[in-house]
Amino acid sequence: MDYALLALASIMGFGDGPWYLVLIVAALLTLLSSARHKAYANRYSDFGAARVFAVFAMVSAANNIVFAAMSFGLGRGVAWLISA
Repeated sequence: MDYALLALASIMGFGDGPWYLVLIVAALLTLLSSARHKAYANRYSDFGAARVFAVFAMVSAANNIVFAAMSFGLGRGVAWLISA
């Protein structure tokens, strides 16, 4: 599912979609990985489960924004190369 969302970001970039789609794709990717964040929070509960969950969720969200933006930019770049 992760690859499908990143492919969607590339396709929307290619099709001149709105920029805020990057944020939507990143939010969906973060929500899909929340089960892993919960597992990390349980594993490292010595540091505080809520704190660990928040840190992993924020790091994952930042990572997802970067990769969704890269996919979107790739789609825009391919569209630009084809039209030039």
